[in-house]
Amino acid sequence: MCQIFPAATPAVKIFYLFIFLIPCTIVAVVSIGLITMVIGKSEQSGLWTLYASMFVQGVCMFVLPVYFALKATNSQPITYLKLNKNERLDEKILFGLFVFFAAYVFVLFLTHWNKTIELPESMRGIEQWMHTKEDMAIATTERLLSVQTIGELLMNILIIGVVAAVAEEIIFRGALQQFLQEWTRNGHIAVWISAFIFSAVHLQFFGFFPRLVLGALLGYLFLYTQNLWIPIFVHFFNNTLVVIVNYFWKNAEWLKNTEKIEITPTFFVLAMVSLATTILLFHKFRKSENPKVL
Repeated sequence: MCQIFPAATPAVKIFYLFIFLIPCTIVAVVSIGLITMVIGKSEQSGLWTLYASMFVQGVCMFVLPVYFALKATNSQPITYLKLNKNERLDEKILFGLFVFFAAYVFVLFLTHWNKTIELPESMRGIEQWMHTKEDMAIATTERLLSVQTIGELLMNILIIGVVAAVAEEIIFRGALQQFLQEWTRNGHIAVWISAFIFSAVHLQFFGFFPRLVLGALLGYLFLYTQNLWIPIFVHFFNNTLVVIVNYFWKNAEWLKNTEKIEITPTFFVLAMVSLATTILLFHKFRKSENPKVL
């Protein structure tokens, strides 16, 4: 596919991304339907149907729309996505991990707070729909995290860790965030809009805010490092950590206790310290990259 619109405006690029998303989504839905028919939904084959469906979804709904949109508007898609930048990669990955761990308590606080949100009585129907979507997502997640063999663990790392991280970062940070930044001329606006969409498409309202912050965290890592491999690695690390912890310690008392943490003044203070530390790390990194930054 040749470069058709080399002078496309940022708004047009966003338009192409969503236009190409429509046929790619149709292909994904049809393919997943065929996969389900061939492999089946039984207890034994259902997990592999889920793996295949998640792979198809990641490739067709996330990677292909970006590929087509960039091939139509850019002569060097890989360069545009900043996937060929390797300068100080090890230092930037280490920075990404520091940021991830610094923000962990704040994200944990938001996770527990988000679960307590209740909508007004007039929106009870919407809340029930949200709970239904949440229960469906939880059921899928529990099915994936209840694997028992090493082979299934490795498949979880491949699909949940590698495929999800690469596919989601390519579309949300590599493409959408950059298009939005070109359009708005403001990196912060681009980070938060793409993070909002990233969280919204998961259709899990009771996990919306922690996922929003994680999306922004990944967005700022991309914005400041200018290397898509950094948010990809941190996204992979986050997902894989969840997979491994649940495989080895799913029934451990300490893991169950993390689900029962109450929101206390102490927890709030620790969350604010976590947030402040994260912001400070980003500021220090920006200053090290550009000494003129105050």
